[in-house]
Amino acid sequence: MAVFPDLPGYEAKIVVDGVECAEYPAPDDLDEDDPNLVTKYIEATPGAKFQIHIYVRPGARALRKNGVCALVVADGQSIQEPLWRKRQSSSEAYIIEGFEEKSATGWQSRDLMFSVLATDDNTAHKISEELKQQIDTLGEIRIEFYRINVKRPTTAPSTEWTDRTETIPEKALKGRAISQKIGLSSTAKVITEPICLSLTYIDGRESPFATICFRYRSLNDLKAELIIPRSPSPVPLEDRPLESLTLEEMLELLIRQREQAASLRQENTRIKRERVSSPVTAHEDDEDLSIVKPTPKRRRIAATVDLIDD
Repeated sequence: MAVFPDLPGYEAKIVVDGVECAEYPAPDDLDEDDPNLVTKYIEATPGAKFQIHIYVRPGARALRKNGVCALVVADGQSIQEPLWRKRQSSSEAYIIEGFEEKSATGWQSRDLMFSVLATDDNTAHKISEELKQQIDTLGEIRIEFYRINVKRPTTAPSTEWTDRTETIPEKALKGRAISQKIGLSSTAKVITEPICLSLTYIDGRESPFATICFRYRSLNDLKAELIIPRSPSPVPLEDRPLESLTLEEMLELLIRQREQAASLRQENTRIKRERVSSPVTAHEDDEDLSIVKPTPKRRRIAATVDLIDD
């Protein structure tokens, strides 16, 4: 449940198949200095239908003097705007199950659901200003609380849902891990025309006094943005105790060892063949060689000695 520590009485949660989605705190690098903003991450599964539960509990501060409305926006598109009159509060949740629209036969509601977002890595894709604004709001469900004065009943406006079927260039996501979007169910149920009241925003349309933001992501997206820890790398079979291995893992390990042994035998055979085929040369140890030349024999020269005195 997303709550305000310093502003009790205003809460919200996302429910899938009757179970409240687990909420993860935003990273420390997000600007959470605004005490009137609460950001939570939730896991989304493509095809899963969800509901939005909003609480304005007894004792909520703004209800003491004014009415309160909660503008609910998903992917930048307005879903509903329930309101509570002055001093009107409840412990029960206001539940939004779907998007209400007027068809040719009357009013109907289609369930909210998570859908796959088509993306590509085409860097040549031009991004228009309109598309940029739409992309900036992807992946978020916002509940904005306003102080209001209720005036009079009025006719419910005809609303229309824009299904973003175009492919989004990944570069436009600016590094955000977003692979899903909000969609509507193909089937619809008939509803009565919603009761609508005209009202004025005491602090202005751009100044909610409290905002709850749910950022929905797939499990892989949550890991990519480091919202939840990445799955640890599996320990290699060779490093695990044998008693912890299943029969299939033992068989896989045996196959690996046989392949490694066969590869080692082939390598040893190749090395032996290279040694046999290579010629053996003398002085392969690169020792210095010295050449000794034979010493020439001395010739005897006969000399005549004159022994006769003059």
